[in-house]
Amino acid sequence: LDLEDADSLLDLVTQHLDEFPEDQLDDEAARYAAKMTKASITEGTRDGHLRIIKHYITFHLRRNKKWDATRVDDKTPHDIAAFIT
Repeated sequence: LDLEDADSLLDLVTQHLDEFPEDQLDDEAARYAAKMTKASITEGTRDGHLRIIKHYITFHLRRNKKWDATRVDDKTPHDIAAFIT
């Protein structure tokens, strides 16, 4: 994975961070919690999260070029554990 690919991955992650708007939540308490969470996350925290996400994706793509970052299935916990350990 070269630097240009890594930058495009970071851009992709940034584009999709707001795909879960709180106005679509069914529960008033969930909407309130989402707003409080969003207000509490500083830009530094958000940047830290983006760095972790970028490293997570890069880690898996280096191990397996066909790894799909959008896949969520029974292998996902294993992927997370492999990254952490």
